[in-house]
Amino acid sequence: MERQQFFRAYLIVFFALGFLLGYPYLHRQLPAVWQESLRTYDLWAMYFAKPDSLAMVDSSLIKIDTSLAASAGADSIQAARAFPGLPLYDAQEQYSGYAFLGDFLEKLKKKEGQIRIAYYGDSSIEGDLLCQTFREELQSRFGGQGVGFVGLTNPIPHFRQTVRLDFSKTWRRYTVVDKKRGTGLFGIAGEYFRPFYPAPDTSKADSLNTTIPDTLPKGPLRYWVTMGASKSFSGTAAFSKARLFYGPSKKGGKVNSTCNEQRSEFSIPASENIGDLLLHEQGNSTFIRLDFRIPADQVLYGVSLEGDKGVYVDNFSLRGNAGRNLNYIEPSTLRQFQVKMQYDLIILQFGLNVLNADLKNYSFYTREMNAVLAHYQQALPGVPILIVGPSDKSMKIDGAMHTDPSVPRINNALRRAAAEHGASFFSMYEAMGGQDSMVKWVEQSKPRLANTDYTHFNFAGGRVASGYLVKWLLGE
Repeated sequence: MERQQFFRAYLIVFFALGFLLGYPYLHRQLPAVWQESLRTYDLWAMYFAKPDSLAMVDSSLIKIDTSLAASAGADSIQAARAFPGLPLYDAQEQYSGYAFLGDFLEKLKKKEGQIRIAYYGDSSIEGDLLCQTFREELQSRFGGQGVGFVGLTNPIPHFRQTVRLDFSKTWRRYTVVDKKRGTGLFGIAGEYFRPFYPAPDTSKADSLNTTIPDTLPKGPLRYWVTMGASKSFSGTAAFSKARLFYGPSKKGGKVNSTCNEQRSEFSIPASENIGDLLLHEQGNSTFIRLDFRIPADQVLYGVSLEGDKGVYVDNFSLRGNAGRNLNYIEPSTLRQFQVKMQYDLIILQFGLNVLNADLKNYSFYTREMNAVLAHYQQALPGVPILIVGPSDKSMKIDGAMHTDPSVPRINNALRRAAAEHGASFFSMYEAMGGQDSMVKWVEQSKPRLANTDYTHFNFAGGRVASGYLVKWLLGE
């Protein structure tokens, strides 16, 4: 009897230890919404990794020697590495790497051609939340007509105010944060789309069939997307060009475009590469409808509503993304999109999905973001990168709402990654006011600037926060 009890206790301890060790892995396999609700941890970082010295340093004491970087006379990334023997940090000013934005700012001033920004982020920019004001401010000063790149579908299409998006319920969406990701097909936004085949009867939950056939679908077109310009912002009230971006397919297909009552049919060629189709080119357009006749293996990415000149800010938000997942976008894909889009600036805003108040060492996150920076710098050489640190987030401490202790730690981890890879850095946490600023934004601001989850901005807060970023970016 005693032996059975001992054996039972041993099994309990064994399984408990196994769960403790395996939980971080299991957490990464959960749906994105659950990942945001449940905390995780890094046992190696908590007990074995060396202390992150930057986390011990006052965030106001970090900078790169921008005068030396600027005098190097090379592009921004090369300038950061022009003096490898010199220390990165100086105990005078806060690190920003602002000098690395020189080429981008110079192009803004010239107002020649398109100036394109890829703005990546998690749920903090979902629905174009910060990007819409950021885009509007830049377009009002430097021109631009159109919202830019829009994915074919979206889980919350009507939340977004900058485009009127609607689509048939016959599409599959795949993203880099999915549990089963697949390989090699993700586009510039970290997602791609394929049709259900044949088009399912949406009244029957069990009617979906994803078998890839050898022929094109027959019968009426039931794979469609509509995109309408938004009058909520002057820059998104119209567009003059519409480009469809597509990916690999063995068969190719057709797309019918209806814009300004003008109907056109285009062939989507069979290809192993990424291509684009100019669907429409006429000023002051406000609506486009696309009807597809494509095989089930056809990869589609989205449509860019744009003009020939001005600023375009492409919102690439994925709920649950901590940044590391961007490495699933193939370098060859980034390069192919760059040929067609010509991005002048990459913005990365992440960190909220790594928060863990009990974790004091975030050197692992610096390493992860270093890998992301290296990934983009190698694929898109010469394109400057700006890291935007996470906003403040509150949690209950001793019965009252206060800043989650991990927010400044993550902020510093991202600052270090930016400094080590010659990227620029903007601290949204510090711009908001630092410690306990989210509490003020939720409880004291009139109108309220953030939601009662003490994590996400509302639209009013998004306008204020993006205003901080614009003023910093333009040196104001």
